[in-house]
Amino acid sequence: MRKYLLPVLLLLPISAQAQETKVHPIDKFFESCTDKNPSTAGMVDCTSRAYKMWDQPRIHEDTQIFRVISWIKFFQPIKT
Repeated sequence: MRKYLLPVLLLLPISAQAQETKVHPIDKFFESCTDKNPSTAGMVDCTSRAYKMWDQPRIHEDTQIFRVISWIKFFQPIKT
């Protein structure tokens, strides 16, 4: 137990420093958009636009993952 305590105590300041919050540009856009138009319709519009902005990188990553999966399936040996 003691041999694990020292490394944890030494790494604790590093992990506390690493938790500085950085605001993502899409979150900044959403905050500024809702500040400009705080009505319900404005919130719905801002949420929709921010969702589409978040969805674009995910769609690209999904496409890449599916390409890798298709290559893995292609090179699997045929079982006889």
